[in-house]
Amino acid sequence: METVKLYVKPTNGHIFLDIPTDYTDCELELVIVMSKLKNSEESKSIRYDFSKFSNKLEWDGNAVEEQRKLRDEWK
Repeated sequence: METVKLYVKPTNGHIFLDIPTDYTDCELELVIVMSKLKNSEESKSIRYDFSKFSNKLEWDGNAVEEQRKLRDEWK
């Protein structure tokens, strides 16, 4: 499996892809997810403050033990 990430600017509402690959003479599954990019200046200015959540959770359990239980459920 190979992931390719491209940033494109559509012309007249059309996107043309020319992606070189090492695959030849085979069928490939191509999944395309498109989302509009935010202005880079906008994304830099948006910061979320998570400090209001710090020290809100009280738990007396053993974290490693709980992780092992969850992993055992996957088997």
